[in-house]
Amino acid sequence: MVLPAVLLWGVGTLSTEFARLHIPIRWGVFGWSIRLGQISNLLLVLVVVVLLQRRLLNSIRSQRQMALDVKQAQEMRQMILPESRTTISGMMIERSTGRPVKWAAISSRSFPTGLTAAC
Repeated sequence: MVLPAVLLWGVGTLSTEFARLHIPIRWGVFGWSIRLGQISNLLLVLVVVVLLQRRLLNSIRSQRQMALDVKQAQEMRQMILPESRTTISGMMIERSTGRPVKWAAISSRSFPTGLTAAC
């Protein structure tokens, strides 16, 4: 993908060597003088613009895909986890708000290990 840009840069850089090999490096078009280096630099800019635009579009596409994945994961979490608190043999399960779990100490009578998950 970068090969066209490198080749165009090489053509612009090696224009003096092309002149020594009697390869024309200057043309006259409608009274204007155009050199090989100018043409290669213009094409190089166009290739770089196309490569950057392609990278931007790929980045936007991947960001949209990640946002869709996060949305689908949230929907699955809402379907799997219960809406209210659930108590199972001394453990209290709460629905998370998407924040990391924080452990809080409680009395040893309500929870034997002394820890519970609070969201």
